[in-house]
Amino acid sequence: GYSRLVLACLVLYLLFACIITNPLHRLAFVCGLFLLAVVQAAFGAWQFVNPHTNMPLPWMSEYLKSSYFMRLNGRAHGFYLNGNHLAWFLNVAGIFALTAAAWGRWGIKTKIVVFYVALMSLVVSLLTLSRGGVLSLMAGLGVFFLLSAYILWTGARGRRGVALIVF
Repeated sequence: GYSRLVLACLVLYLLFACIITNPLHRLAFVCGLFLLAVVQAAFGAWQFVNPHTNMPLPWMSEYLKSSYFMRLNGRAHGFYLNGNHLAWFLNVAGIFALTAAAWGRWGIKTKIVVFYVALMSLVVSLLTLSRGGVLSLMAGLGVFFLLSAYILWTGARGRRGVALIVF
Protein backbone atom coordinates (compact mmCIF):
# COMPACT_ATOMS: atom_id res chain seq x y z
CA GLY A 1 0.00 0.00 0.00
CA TYR A 2 2.26 2.77 1.27
CA SER A 3 5.44 1.34 -0.24
CA ARG A 4 4.36 2.50 -3.72
CA LEU A 5 3.66 6.00 -2.40
CA VAL A 6 7.07 6.18 -0.72
CA LEU A 7 8.72 4.87 -3.88
CA ALA A 8 6.90 7.47 -6.03
CA CYS A 9 8.00 10.28 -3.71
CA LEU A 10 11.58 9.01 -3.77
CA VAL A 11 11.57 8.80 -7.58
CA LEU A 12 10.22 12.35 -7.88
CA TYR A 13 12.76 13.65 -5.39
CA LEU A 14 15.66 11.96 -7.20
CA LEU A 15 14.33 13.14 -10.55
CA PHE A 16 14.32 16.79 -9.48
CA ALA A 17 17.52 16.55 -7.39
CA CYS A 18 19.69 14.78 -9.95
CA ILE A 19 18.22 15.06 -13.44
CA ILE A 20 16.01 18.15 -13.71
CA THR A 21 18.47 20.69 -12.34
CA ASN A 22 17.86 23.49 -14.82
CA PRO A 23 15.82 26.28 -13.17
CA LEU A 24 13.84 26.87 -16.37
CA HIS A 25 12.75 23.23 -16.46
CA ARG A 26 11.71 23.40 -12.81
CA LEU A 27 9.79 26.61 -13.51
CA ALA A 28 8.06 24.90 -16.44
CA PHE A 29 7.03 22.07 -14.09
CA VAL A 30 5.64 24.57 -11.55
CA CYS A 31 3.73 26.44 -14.26
CA GLY A 32 2.32 23.15 -15.54
CA LEU A 33 1.26 22.22 -12.01
CA PHE A 34 -0.49 25.56 -11.58
CA LEU A 35 -2.19 25.26 -14.98
CA LEU A 36 -3.41 21.76 -14.16
CA ALA A 37 -4.71 23.01 -10.80
CA VAL A 38 -6.69 25.79 -12.52
CA VAL A 39 -8.22 23.34 -15.01
CA GLN A 40 -9.14 20.85 -12.28
CA ALA A 41 -10.54 23.61 -10.06
CA ALA A 42 -12.64 25.10 -12.86
CA PHE A 43 -14.07 21.71 -13.76
CA GLY A 44 -14.67 20.89 -10.09
CA ALA A 45 -16.51 24.19 -9.54
CA TRP A 46 -18.63 23.45 -12.60
CA GLN A 47 -19.47 20.01 -11.19
CA PHE A 48 -20.44 21.55 -7.85
CA VAL A 49 -22.77 24.06 -9.51
CA ASN A 50 -24.26 21.41 -11.86
CA PRO A 51 -24.55 18.32 -9.62
CA HIS A 52 -26.63 16.22 -12.02
CA THR A 53 -24.11 16.12 -14.83
CA ASN A 54 -21.99 13.12 -15.59
CA MET A 55 -18.21 13.01 -15.71
CA PRO A 56 -16.58 13.05 -19.15
CA LEU A 57 -14.39 10.08 -18.31
CA PRO A 58 -14.37 6.67 -19.89
CA TRP A 59 -15.84 4.19 -17.42
CA MET A 60 -14.63 0.67 -16.90
CA SER A 61 -18.11 -0.62 -16.23
CA GLU A 62 -21.65 0.60 -15.74
CA TYR A 63 -21.58 -0.61 -12.12
CA LEU A 64 -18.58 1.59 -11.35
CA LYS A 65 -20.27 4.51 -13.10
CA SER A 66 -23.51 4.17 -11.16
CA SER A 67 -21.72 3.46 -7.87
CA TYR A 68 -19.53 6.54 -8.01
CA PHE A 69 -22.14 8.80 -9.57
CA MET A 70 -24.57 8.20 -6.72
CA ARG A 71 -21.96 8.88 -4.03
CA LEU A 72 -20.37 11.89 -5.74
CA ASN A 73 -23.56 13.73 -6.58
CA GLY A 74 -23.15 17.33 -5.47
CA ARG A 75 -19.40 17.13 -4.77
CA ALA A 76 -16.63 18.58 -6.86
CA HIS A 77 -14.25 15.85 -7.97
CA GLY A 78 -12.67 17.17 -11.16
CA PHE A 79 -11.31 14.44 -13.40
CA TYR A 80 -10.76 12.17 -10.40
CA LEU A 81 -13.14 9.44 -9.35
CA ASN A 82 -13.28 10.75 -5.80
CA GLY A 83 -13.50 14.27 -4.42
CA ASN A 84 -10.92 13.46 -1.76
CA HIS A 85 -8.24 13.07 -4.42
CA LEU A 86 -9.11 16.45 -5.93
CA ALA A 87 -9.05 18.06 -2.48
CA TRP A 88 -5.55 16.78 -1.73
CA PHE A 89 -4.22 17.82 -5.14
CA LEU A 90 -5.74 21.30 -4.91
CA ASN A 91 -4.46 21.72 -1.34
CA VAL A 92 -0.91 20.91 -2.40
CA ALA A 93 -1.06 23.14 -5.48
CA GLY A 94 -2.86 25.93 -3.58
CA ILE A 95 -0.47 26.04 -0.63
CA PHE A 96 2.47 25.87 -3.02
CA ALA A 97 1.04 28.76 -5.05
CA LEU A 98 0.29 30.74 -1.89
CA THR A 99 3.87 30.42 -0.68
CA ALA A 100 5.19 31.35 -4.13
CA ALA A 101 2.92 34.41 -4.24
CA ALA A 102 3.79 35.53 -0.72
CA TRP A 103 7.51 34.82 -0.59
CA GLY A 104 8.59 34.40 -4.21
CA ARG A 105 10.92 36.75 -6.04
CA TRP A 106 8.66 37.28 -9.01
CA GLY A 107 7.18 40.56 -10.22
CA ILE A 108 3.93 41.90 -8.83
CA LYS A 109 1.87 40.89 -11.90
CA THR A 110 3.09 37.31 -11.70
CA LYS A 111 2.44 37.24 -7.96
CA ILE A 112 -1.16 38.39 -8.53
CA VAL A 113 -1.75 35.61 -11.08
CA VAL A 114 -0.17 33.00 -8.78
CA PHE A 115 -2.24 34.29 -5.84
CA TYR A 116 -5.36 33.84 -7.99
CA VAL A 117 -4.30 30.25 -8.68
CA ALA A 118 -3.90 29.70 -4.92
CA LEU A 119 -7.25 31.26 -4.09
CA MET A 120 -9.08 29.31 -6.78
CA SER A 121 -7.45 26.03 -5.75
CA LEU A 122 -8.15 26.45 -2.04
CA VAL A 123 -11.77 27.58 -2.50
CA VAL A 124 -12.61 24.70 -4.84
CA SER A 125 -10.88 22.36 -2.40
CA LEU A 126 -13.66 23.25 0.04
CA LEU A 127 -16.28 22.45 -2.62
CA THR A 128 -15.13 18.83 -2.67
CA LEU A 129 -16.81 18.42 0.74
CA SER A 130 -13.89 16.29 1.88
CA ARG A 131 -13.36 16.21 5.65
CA GLY A 132 -9.74 15.16 5.27
CA GLY A 133 -9.26 17.83 2.64
CA VAL A 134 -10.53 20.51 5.02
CA LEU A 135 -8.28 19.24 7.81
CA SER A 136 -5.24 19.20 5.54
CA LEU A 137 -6.13 22.69 4.29
CA MET A 138 -6.30 24.01 7.86
CA ALA A 139 -3.02 22.32 8.75
CA GLY A 140 -1.29 23.66 5.64
CA LEU A 141 -2.57 27.20 6.17
CA GLY A 142 -1.60 27.01 9.84
CA VAL A 143 1.96 26.02 8.98
CA PHE A 144 2.10 28.73 6.30
CA PHE A 145 0.98 31.43 8.74
CA LEU A 146 3.29 30.23 11.52
CA LEU A 147 6.31 30.19 9.23
CA SER A 148 5.32 33.56 7.76
CA ALA A 149 5.00 35.04 11.24
CA TYR A 150 8.39 33.62 12.20
CA ILE A 151 10.01 35.07 9.08
CA LEU A 152 8.43 38.45 9.70
CA TRP A 153 9.43 38.38 13.36
CA THR A 154 13.07 37.56 12.65
CA GLY A 155 13.34 39.84 9.62
CA ALA A 156 11.65 42.90 11.12
CA ARG A 157 13.91 43.53 14.09
CA GLY A 158 13.23 47.26 14.25
CA ARG A 159 9.57 46.95 13.30
CA ARG A 160 8.23 44.10 15.40
CA GLY A 161 5.19 46.15 16.39
CA VAL A 162 4.17 46.31 12.73
CA ALA A 163 4.75 42.56 12.39
CA LEU A 164 2.48 41.94 15.39
CA ILE A 165 -0.24 44.13 13.87
CA VAL A 166 -0.03 42.20 10.59
CA PHE A 167 -0.59 38.93 12.43
